Amino acid sequence: MTSEKNISDFGNWIKELKFKIHDARRKVAFSINSQITELYWELGRSIADKQEKSNWGSNFIDNVAIELNHEFPEIKGLSRRNLYAMCQLYKFYSMKYQFVPQFVAQLPWGHNRL
Repeated sequence: MTSEKNISDFGNWIKELKFKIHDARRKVAFSINSQITELYWELGRSIADKQEKSNWGSNFIDNVAIELNHEFPEIKGLSRRNLYAMCQLYKFYSMKYQFVPQFVAQLPWGHNRL
């Protein structure tokens, strides 16, 4: 009887450990997504501000993409198309709503793009 209780206790304890590991992994994934979306917000804000204040021409975003991809070749989200989407995300939300970018970061990047 004691052996069966020990097995049951062990099984419940292992389930709790597994839950904690799964929960921590979900939190890490959410944190990473949030940080990436906040970074994209900041990049979009910076690009939009430069476009508004500078007179650098139509290749501006292309040149930004080239420079960033040269410096960070391992990051796939710095294409011209994605930088343009970051800028549009910033312009859309900042013109319609007055809130901090952390709210935007609660949605995955793909959802924000839609």
